[in-house]
Amino acid sequence: MRKQTNYSVDELFASITENAFEFLEKSLDEFEASPKFSIIHFASAIELFMKARLLLEHWSLLVEKIDSAKFDELFSGKLKTVNPDTARSRLKNIARDPVPKDVEDIFKKIAEHRNRAIHFGYHNAQANTELEEIVAQQCIGWRHLQGLFERNWQAYFINFANKISSIENRMLDHRHYLEAKYQSKVNDINSHRSGGNEVFNCRFCGYNSMLVTHIEGAISLADCIVCSTVDTVITLECPDDDCHQKIIFDSYSGPPESCSSCKGPIESWVSEGLDTGEFVTSDNMYDHIDINCPHCLSGVVEHYNHYICTSCFEYSKTIGVCGWCNEGQLGGVPEFSYHFGCEFCDGKVGWDRDDD
Repeated sequence: MRKQTNYSVDELFASITENAFEFLEKSLDEFEASPKFSIIHFASAIELFMKARLLLEHWSLLVEKIDSAKFDELFSGKLKTVNPDTARSRLKNIARDPVPKDVEDIFKKIAEHRNRAIHFGYHNAQANTELEEIVAQQCIGWRHLQGLFERNWQAYFINFANKISSIENRMLDHRHYLEAKYQSKVNDINSHRSGGNEVFNCRFCGYNSMLVTHIEGAISLADCIVCSTVDTVITLECPDDDCHQKIIFDSYSGPPESCSSCKGPIESWVSEGLDTGEFVTSDNMYDHIDINCPHCLSGVVEHYNHYICTSCFEYSKTIGVCGWCNEGQLGGVPEFSYHFGCEFCDGKVGWDRDDD
């Protein structure tokens, strides 16, 4: 007779999520006394949040070897679960809910920081520069987590709004460790501004330290001189002929739903507003290649000499076409894509492997 499990999937999701928040709280508690354990607990929290989201897609996706997945053994802790890289891969390729590229990059850095702390210690963690590095990573990591909770994963973590708010309040206090670094950069910030360039408030560290540099057309690059966050800033003009209000947004927050002046739709128009490429007609349709974003799987449009994703707003001057699946991709494709594939396929090698 099959042994009755003690947990439902929903109960396990709640348990993993509660543990993740507990790790976050412990990370902030330990920051001054033991930065090493603060790093380890913060990274562990991020890993647990990804696993909690993956669990809701299907419980077997948490198991490293899916073909050996047994429901009762997972819940009893007997089965080895996936590592962070595999969790991200399954969220992208199976759940079709990819962690955005900029979020993935900072999560990887935090995981690498954790591995360094575990294996080699953190002997200089009391030095101001080391503390600043840790705080900057945690501020950015938390802001990206909060973005996932508020947008991509809102429906899954809606019952944890109070926990999210509590961590946010604690992170606001956490940022004061960056004050010395901000003061050391004031002259650079003023110099950038006096050169006719804009400076924005950084939503990650909270300082007025985001140096904005125009790239081309509607695209600008924003680089925080305090926490090293890099963001894309988009500046468009409201399409209403009687309005022409300037619409400014960054890749983190995304476009507003409507114009603040005329209330006309903006979010649904952004793709058209960014597209400066040729219209597809019967004369050029066979020469046209649809380009997709390998980071978020969304569409890409031509914008003067650049190509830009209309969802995550990653941009590049380079595109490529996979030799195997013929998928057009922002930023180019890997070498030998015919054999080894791209972000959208496994290439001929994967095809032959599936046939075996």
